[in-house]
Amino acid sequence: MDERKLRKLLLVLTLVGILVACGSGVSEEKAIPSVQPVATSVPSVTTVISPTATSVPTATPVPTSTLASSAYLGEETPAEPPSAGLAAESIATLMSRSVSLPFAFVAIGDTQDKNPKDTSGSAIFALLIQQINELKPDFVIHLGDVSDRGTAYELDRFDGLIAELESPLLTVAGNHDTKSRRRLFSGRYIAPSSSTELMDYSFDYGGVRFIVLDNSKYYLSRQQLEWLERQLRTPKRKIVSMHCPPDYGRWQDMGGMYAPEAFMRLMKAYGVSLVYSGHLHLHNSMMVAGTKYIISGCGGGTLSGRELGVKAHGFDVIRVGVESIQTEFVRLSVRRP
Repeated sequence: MDERKLRKLLLVLTLVGILVACGSGVSEEKAIPSVQPVATSVPSVTTVISPTATSVPTATPVPTSTLASSAYLGEETPAEPPSAGLAAESIATLMSRSVSLPFAFVAIGDTQDKNPKDTSGSAIFALLIQQINELKPDFVIHLGDVSDRGTAYELDRFDGLIAELESPLLTVAGNHDTKSRRRLFSGRYIAPSSSTELMDYSFDYGGVRFIVLDNSKYYLSRQQLEWLERQLRTPKRKIVSMHCPPDYGRWQDMGGMYAPEAFMRLMKAYGVSLVYSGHLHLHNSMMVAGTKYIISGCGGGTLSGRELGVKAHGFDVIRVGVESIQTEFVRLSVRRP
């Protein structure tokens, strides 16, 4: 076979391989990644146990042997914290500290009131803040929907509540926060990323890369996925937070983030430990291809009537150790006056 025919044959085989790879899908039992990071000898980490749909998650870890082969070995991409806003201020506070393992942080979402006259959500959130202060976590991640309509009046009320919080607060953009007043929310809490022009950011803390995504429009753009993959290029353990859960598996057709397959392939390919979201006012989790996905939208908003998961107000405590990451759902324990 002459050289020209050989080159043509190789080109055809390459195109066929690309088409086959692009047609690959993701299943709840196992996902097929679109990218393959270089294997590494970094010790495997321990992730959390997957609870049943109706039980409260326990803090019992389970070894995961797949993460070591999925860790990234190449040149590390630096984190990209926001340039301004409450999240930037909180990250600056965290960066000024010396941190050692283990450490703990809290994830809580959907603390909004029903409307400007109904403050029941804020009242519950205030009680949960008391419980969080007792635990003294290193920081708190709010998973979005601090308000119902994103008005200055609602954001002022939220600011008054979090003034009582004794830990730094990091925020995620929610669909209720941004649907009509996106600039108002970003101006207070998260300056838009220069890479994506949305409220995406990342930071490193205690050997973990924390990545926050703005999927308040119910999807991730191509620019966001490209930025996300760059941020995943680190041998550190990785935890992702966003507002809308993936529209996938038992969460399908519940109003979450649509077309999540490309996102979930990246989660598998880079060995992401945890993905946190809110949006649905309940608590539930599922394990997909070695990554644990958790919905924790129980921070004060009216609880969901869906037949799924735990429907109780509360928050998650995440404990990061040397070889494990543990999660625990903590219910509201203080009775409302």
